[in-house]
Amino acid sequence: MKDNQPFPLNAQTMNAVIDGMGAIVLVLLEQMEPEQRERAAKGFARLAAVAEAEGNITLETLLISMNKAAQIANRPAKP
Repeated sequence: MKDNQPFPLNAQTMNAVIDGMGAIVLVLLEQMEPEQRERAAKGFARLAAVAEAEGNITLETLLISMNKAAQIANRPAKP
């Protein structure tokens, strides 16, 4: 690993980046109103479909993860 490369470039690192982005999306979406969260979830799903149609499976997978985070944020809080 190079000195200026803090993490190895492998599947584990990529999965951690995707999980981290999902966490960021989740935290931000929790600050929104339910209608805004729903629009965000639909937006992520629409963009994932475009990525799929273009054959960009990596981006599609990332956007699906963001869509799932939006759906989780839109669930009612448990008592």
